[in-house]
Amino acid sequence: MNESTISQKMIVSIKTALSYKAIPIVLIAIITGGLFTTDKDPYFLMHEIVQVSLRHGFLVLALLMPIRAGMGLNFGIVIGAIAGQLGIIMAINQGYMGLQSFLIAIAFATPLALLFGFMEGQVLNRARGYEMIASLFLSYFANGIYQFVLLFLLDSAIPFKSEELLLPGGTGLRNTIDLSANLGGAIDDLFGGMLQVPIFIVLFIMGIAVLLRNAYRSTYGLNRNSEITDRRHLKKQSILALFLCLISVLVMYIDVLPGNWSQIATVRFPLSTGALLLVFVAFDTLMTQTKFGKAFQSICPEPENEGLVAGRTNKQRLAAIMVSIVLAAWGQIIYLQSSGILITYGSHMGVGTLAAVALLMGGASIRRATAMQALIGVLLLHSFVLLAPALLESVAGSGNIFEVFRMLVLNGVILYAFIQAGKGRGGNME
Repeated sequence: MNESTISQKMIVSIKTALSYKAIPIVLIAIITGGLFTTDKDPYFLMHEIVQVSLRHGFLVLALLMPIRAGMGLNFGIVIGAIAGQLGIIMAINQGYMGLQSFLIAIAFATPLALLFGFMEGQVLNRARGYEMIASLFLSYFANGIYQFVLLFLLDSAIPFKSEELLLPGGTGLRNTIDLSANLGGAIDDLFGGMLQVPIFIVLFIMGIAVLLRNAYRSTYGLNRNSEITDRRHLKKQSILALFLCLISVLVMYIDVLPGNWSQIATVRFPLSTGALLLVFVAFDTLMTQTKFGKAFQSICPEPENEGLVAGRTNKQRLAAIMVSIVLAAWGQIIYLQSSGILITYGSHMGVGTLAAVALLMGGASIRRATAMQALIGVLLLHSFVLLAPALLESVAGSGNIFEVFRMLVLNGVILYAFIQAGKGRGGNME
């Protein structure tokens, strides 16, 4: 093989890699520019990114299972969010408070989510090949029913005890419900906030855990027949984990950050919410290793598996949607207990699109996605929302254009993902 052939292959591989990672690269460039131009307090930035990303991560993880089942992005997780909100309303109506309110909301929402997921799955099985557009319009349809029930049937055809939540006319629910007195902070502030610790301690422990796991896998989990890519993947993970540990130690104990940037060492992380997110990730990881989860890989419509597309089963697809809707319901309850306010007719709107954008920003595609890409995407999305206005203001002289720019970016991300899939290159972008 001559040098020109080698160089051509290298150029092609670089172009392919950049194509796969174009979205994260552009976002990181925008976020970096925003860091140098923003006048916001570093502590505020770090705190907001951590808190919002943590509460939003649950909803993004709800998208993974349908993608593995070959159904693409399930914009119908809005239906799961509706189930979660109905669970919250029922819990508040019964007068429950704190952690009890959270658990009752979960108990109410879960059977509703299972029912809604079953109904959505049945529809999507009949819309084979058009699942994403069908799930999008299903979410609009479900929103119409939801608003009709809460505006016209509540306390007229459906009994409702909590009069303070009703509109002055006595029928229909108020537009805004303050959750601070009942559900607000039920998980984030568990045990009076005693489970909140500095974020860099959490990052250090996570880094050590990854290093120990990779050391074990390198010693006992890999053999001579293991693929070279597996070893390289472990090596990359270990380097990243080591870097994370080093940065955490420097920030916590050596105070290497300049000026008021040192304040970010005091940003706190709610361990209870983080533990729940870890449970979601662990559940997703375990599902991919079970017989049930591995069956999804054979029905995913990759180009090389086109002959197997006809073999995908309605049962697997239905189960994927039901799991997705239940996780979305739980995720919406966790999100709202953290935000502390329920916009009755609006909190669920856009949940599907925003979660899909976050997942794609992490380097996923409409055919393959991982939990790590979901978490990275959430961080990138909310970092972009916080920092991009400062960059735009420095370039354009005004930050008022940001809302237009935000809509262009969010919709452009989804459009780019569809273009990549249409080219047959919608694989893993790692």
